[in-house]
Amino acid sequence: MENNTIDRKRQPQHSDIKINAYPEVETKKMKNGIQLFVMNIQNTDLVRIDFMFRGGAWVQDKPLQAIATLMMLKEGAGKLSPQQINQMIDFYGAKIYVKHSRTYCNLSVLCLKKFIKDVCKIVALFFNSPTFNDNSLQLVKQQLFTNYNIKKEKVGEMAERALFTELLGYNHPATSYETEEDFKNLNKALIEDYYNRFLNSDNCKVVLAGGVDANVMEIINNFFGNTYWGGDKPVLNVGKMICDRDIKPKTNCNNRVEYKMANKSMQAAVAAVNVLPRLKGKELAALLITNDMLGGFFGSRLMANIREKNGLTYGIASTIRNFVNYAAVYIHTETSNDYVDRVIEEIKLEIEAMAKQPPTSEELNRVKNYFCGKSARTYETNLDFPTHLINNIALGFSIEDIAQIHEDIQKLKPQDIAECAKRYLDTNGFIYAVARG
Repeated sequence: MENNTIDRKRQPQHSDIKINAYPEVETKKMKNGIQLFVMNIQNTDLVRIDFMFRGGAWVQDKPLQAIATLMMLKEGAGKLSPQQINQMIDFYGAKIYVKHSRTYCNLSVLCLKKFIKDVCKIVALFFNSPTFNDNSLQLVKQQLFTNYNIKKEKVGEMAERALFTELLGYNHPATSYETEEDFKNLNKALIEDYYNRFLNSDNCKVVLAGGVDANVMEIINNFFGNTYWGGDKPVLNVGKMICDRDIKPKTNCNNRVEYKMANKSMQAAVAAVNVLPRLKGKELAALLITNDMLGGFFGSRLMANIREKNGLTYGIASTIRNFVNYAAVYIHTETSNDYVDRVIEEIKLEIEAMAKQPPTSEELNRVKNYFCGKSARTYETNLDFPTHLINNIALGFSIEDIAQIHEDIQKLKPQDIAECAKRYLDTNGFIYAVARG
C-alpha cells in the first residue's frame, strides 16, 4: 500500500516567481488639461473612476478640513438632498468612496457600465454645485468625532503620533493632529475654502478602469473633460506648496519618548522610525527587500525573533513611509508593559545583525519570492490594479518605474542587502516611542 504521509520537515519544490507583464495603461490628456489614465479590462461590465486631487492634509489650514470637505461632497449637491443622492446611488447599484492622504484627496466611483451616464451626472454635481449645508456638516463632524475617540484609545495610534511629533515638531502639517477644539472650530467657511482652492479640474488626475469602450470614454469626456469645473479660487502650484511643507526632521530629537495614555492599559505600543532620503532605482529595490527581510512579512527576522522565539508579541511589522523628498523605515508592535525594554533591545539587535552579516541566498530568494507574490496579488481581480496605480501616482512613480523595480530586485545579491542595511538602517538613527497606560 502506498504511503502518502507528508514529510513536513522537508520543503516542497518551488519555482521562483517573476512578474513579466503589467496591465496596459494608456495615458491621455483631456481638453481641459486633466491627465487621464485608462485601463481597458476585457470581459467586465464594471467601471471604476478615481478622481485624484493633489493637496490632501498637508495643504489644509486647519485639521479635519480636507477629509470633511470630501465627505461633504456627497451630502447635498444641486437640487438633490443627501437622502435623494443616497437613494439614487443605491438604485444604480453604485459605490462612492472618499479618502485622503498627506498629499492627495481621492473620490472613487464604482458602477455598472450601463449606468455610468446616470452616475456621472450625480458626481458632476458634487464637483460643480455642492451645497455644504450646516445640518449635514454636523453629521459629518459626528462621524469624524467618533473615529477620533476610537483612535485616541489605541496605544498604537498614540505611539505613532508621539514618534512623529518628536521627529518633526508640533508645527508641521504631518503632526497637526486633530483635537476636540478642532471639531468645534470646523465650519462651513473652512469647507468652502478648501473646496474652492483644491477641488477643481486644474488640480485633478483621473484613473479610469474596467469595461472602457468608446461610449464610456465619450461620457467621461462630456462630464469631466471638456471645460473647467470645480472651485472658483484654484491654487496655481499645489505641487510647490506640498514640497515646501515636506518633512524636515529635527536634528535634536530625543532617542526615546513616552506617551501616557488617559486610561490604564496592560498593553503597550512600541514604534520606531529612521528617516532617510527618497531612493530610486537599485537602491530602492534593495531597501524594499531589506525592509521585508527585517519585518515586512510573517517570515521576517523580527517576527522570527520577537514573536516565534521569545513570545513577546503577537505581531511586529516594518514598513516604508514615503514623503516628498524623504522616506522613513517605520517599525511598530504591541506588547505587555513588562516587555517594552526587551522588545526595543531585540529590535536593535536584529537591525545590527542585518548590517553585520549578509543573508544567505536561500533567505534572499525567499524574500524575493514573497515580494513578487505580494505584487502578484495586486492583480488578483480586474479592478485591484487601479488602487496600486493610484498609490504609485501619489508617490510620483510611473508604470515603468514599477516594472523596473521588479527587474532590479531579481538582480540583488546578499551583499547588496548588507550594504543597504549598513547605510540606511543605522541603529543610532532610530527614534523610539512607547505609549502605555
